[in-house]
Amino acid sequence: CNTIVKRLASSRFNSLAQRFSTKYLESVKEPIRSGLGKTLLRLAMATNDSVFFQLVSSKILPSLVSPGGELSGVFVHSLVCVQGYDKGMQYFLACDPSNSRFGIMLPEFLFSLYETKNYKECIHCYSAVCKQLGWEHFPQMDEKAYYERQRPFKILQHSRIYAAVIGSYLALDNKPLADSLMEEMKFWRLQPLRETYYDYLDVSIMFRNED
Repeated sequence: CNTIVKRLASSRFNSLAQRFSTKYLESVKEPIRSGLGKTLLRLAMATNDSVFFQLVSSKILPSLVSPGGELSGVFVHSLVCVQGYDKGMQYFLACDPSNSRFGIMLPEFLFSLYETKNYKECIHCYSAVCKQLGWEHFPQMDEKAYYERQRPFKILQHSRIYAAVIGSYLALDNKPLADSLMEEMKFWRLQPLRETYYDYLDVSIMFRNED
């Protein structure tokens, strides 16, 4: 039964997967662990069903979905998408930045803000984290000096973070700042996500239509 739920939840038949998963969750007594929990949280995000999200959350082993827990990244992403910015931000702020899972939570949280069109909030949160960590954007100094100084900040060198922030800047008609982050990505040899290419394509199409 567990395997069937996983396969259905990973398929494109979200409605069927949700109905089957709901029946399964209502009958199961033991807490759900990470593998199935992650799959079901993503299903809740895909269906955007708050009731189903609450059911899934209540069945997962609490330590896995606590701030900084093993599933905290996918959990905060689902939380923002299903229950909104306020709930997601409250959860995100409860995680200690020194926690080893913070580096997984941050890209998921920022990307969820971008996906839900909370563009200003995405940029504000990103800027706050950069300031807190002492991250400086490229190019602020000699490239070699910049590399040596910023290299330890692996947490911010993430394509998903750049996709969220670049997409947010483009959505707010701030292409120069988006372009500067693209240059920063190239410097760190990060591959842009397809969402980033799509966002630039949208801007290009809009520009042509205005002409």
